[in-house]
Amino acid sequence: MAHGGIRHVTRGSDNVFLLRYPLEHITGARLPSGRDVMRNFVFHHLTLKKTLKDSAQLVYDELMPFWLKSHLPTRRKDHVIKKIKDTYAEYCNLMKNKARGNEKDHENQEQYR
Repeated sequence: MAHGGIRHVTRGSDNVFLLRYPLEHITGARLPSGRDVMRNFVFHHLTLKKTLKDSAQLVYDELMPFWLKSHLPTRRKDHVIKKIKDTYAEYCNLMKNKARGNEKDHENQEQYR
């Protein structure tokens, strides 16, 4: 804490394991990567304190314009939301083991990046 009870927040305090920084909006001209999806999900879930379901729903809403614009066939909404939640569960498992020096854990973390 700084003087007068004001807390100085640094960019490093926003850093999220394996993802770097949360992403408020998915932007760009290309299809978003899995990392972009997870960064956006983390923004909604951890930063804005939304539920898993609400966060996945918001990410889905941001993804759909990209898929529609590219004329790609899309999966049903419930399948996409389940995939987003499953990917987050995989990310949570990697976070549990982040302090371990196990070679397999480091391998899994590298594959996730």
